[in-house]
Amino acid sequence: MHFLIIWCYCKRFRAVIHEFRTNTREFGANTREFGGNTREFGANTREFRANTRELEQILVSLEQILVN
Repeated sequence: MHFLIIWCYCKRFRAVIHEFRTNTREFGANTREFGGNTREFGANTREFRANTRELEQILVSLEQILVN
């Protein structure tokens, strides 16, 4: 009887360990994806800032044309 109880606990423990490993792999994949998205966001932010500076220069030039 004790053997059966121990066997059931061992089987459940193995299932929990398997689930933990699966979740760990999934977490790692999500972390890598998050890192990629963060890098992409940084690149988009830099591009947005560059476009904003360019727009500001165009507006200054337009203002100078209108003043003259």
